[in-house]
Amino acid sequence: MKILLVTSVYKSEAVGPARFARLLNDSSNLNVEVLTAGVNESKKIKNVALKYKWWQTKLKIYFSISQFHEKLLNLESNYDYIIFNNAMFAHNYKGNLPYLVMVNDEKLISLKPFLRFDFLRRSLHRRIEKSVVEASPKVIVNSDYIKRKLLRAYNVNPNIVYTLLKGISLKDKKFHYAHRELTQNIEVKVLFIKNDYLIGGLVELVEAIGLLKEFKFGLTIVGSESKELNHLSYSQNIKVANLGMIPNDQVIELMYDHDILCIPSRFEPLGVAVMEGLAVGIPTVTTGQGGLHEVTGNGKHVWECEPNNPNSIANQISKCISDRSQRIAKSEAGKKYVFEKFDFKNVINRLIEIIQK
Repeated sequence: MKILLVTSVYKSEAVGPARFARLLNDSSNLNVEVLTAGVNESKKIKNVALKYKWWQTKLKIYFSISQFHEKLLNLESNYDYIIFNNAMFAHNYKGNLPYLVMVNDEKLISLKPFLRFDFLRRSLHRRIEKSVVEASPKVIVNSDYIKRKLLRAYNVNPNIVYTLLKGISLKDKKFHYAHRELTQNIEVKVLFIKNDYLIGGLVELVEAIGLLKEFKFGLTIVGSESKELNHLSYSQNIKVANLGMIPNDQVIELMYDHDILCIPSRFEPLGVAVMEGLAVGIPTVTTGQGGLHEVTGNGKHVWECEPNNPNSIANQISKCISDRSQRIAKSEAGKKYVFEKFDFKNVINRLIEIIQK
């Protein structure tokens, strides 16, 4: 069976759907090629050369759908099955191949009104996603949490909605993580990873470590552009390095070089960065929001803080710093948990099972 994955994102490894697309495309266990935009064509990757009129630029996703379909209809005779990595891109699909659609988060499902043009844009996207999901033969979500949200918000048959827990590559996560003794005399190295720093809880994290004035911190931020963070002010006990978007192999190297991974998310559909942190063995502070409980063993393998609560975040970071034996125990148990449950090979097997149903 030859599969074409249609995805609006591919290059940015900080974005979960792009990471999934890259891992799927690299898999030797499934014959998958990718249709996306903004890439150089190769044997396994097909490019859509997107063009917009000036008045279409505010609704780029909407006006890219027809351009994707034009290329798709020229290619589909080469494939047996289509996976739409973003459900919106199945809107008005007129082809003949069987397909499924993926809903990767609840941003549109749980959309609430706000006074900006962006709300009108997202409202249009939500209407499209809802109509596609309700008409699709199969729908994949990446956590049971998203499945519950989707079934409450959209009129869709529960029997065609499948949970596919995203996984990660484990080949670069088999090294031993070294737990330093953390004292007030050394700089505690904290790593934050999120392409949307607000949803990831960076504002609360900065305030939290500013409260822990007995410690010095080196805070490394990955996934957010510097210009987005210019308004943040940092306490004198924090030294900041903002690396922006970097390749995932560099992110993994940073995990081995830092003392704590802290992503106090206001929301996570699943939490792939936390999953990778547990696989590496870095002590991790995060929340239980969204699908995170499915990644953290209901909080057992992390220091779980409350979202939007700097005092709670500071308290859990302090506990993590002060107890090296617990850091080691949680790291070992969390690594074992992720290796057993989230190997990307399991994702492939589950995906094949869903397709064949």
